[in-house]
Amino acid sequence: METELINNNVKGKSGKVRNKLRRYCTYKQIFYVEKYCGLIMPPKHRSALSKVRCGVAPIRIETGCYDNLKENERICPFCECVEDEMHVLLHCNLYADVRQSLFDKAASNNPSFLTLNDENKSSFILSNVSIARFSVKTCKDILNIRSFDLC
Repeated sequence: METELINNNVKGKSGKVRNKLRRYCTYKQIFYVEKYCGLIMPPKHRSALSKVRCGVAPIRIETGCYDNLKENERICPFCECVEDEMHVLLHCNLYADVRQSLFDKAASNNPSFLTLNDENKSSFILSNVSIARFSVKTCKDILNIRSFDLC
């Protein structure tokens, strides 16, 4: 079922722009059930992808708000960049080996994948059903590494 476009700049009661689902709104314009939801996969894998897609994964862009940090202060503990979903999925050196098979699969599915800009790469990774199993496994592995390294 399709509904109206998502507005990512809705203001909350405080007058501040709410940024929940900020990542989701960049590649999802119409609400409908994604095809990957019909695939049989372990619930923990599906949950990891959903957390990354919805912008609620336990990474600094999300957890930093509990420490009252401004977005530009929510730095990756392994790099000197803001740790958001795009950083984790595409750039953080800590996860380079984990995401390599995902990038290989994405490039075999879409030969221009490696030349896409970051926004289009992450949208492809998080939305394409043909690489969904690789995406969910990569997201789960990244979140596992992330939680292990911060313990």
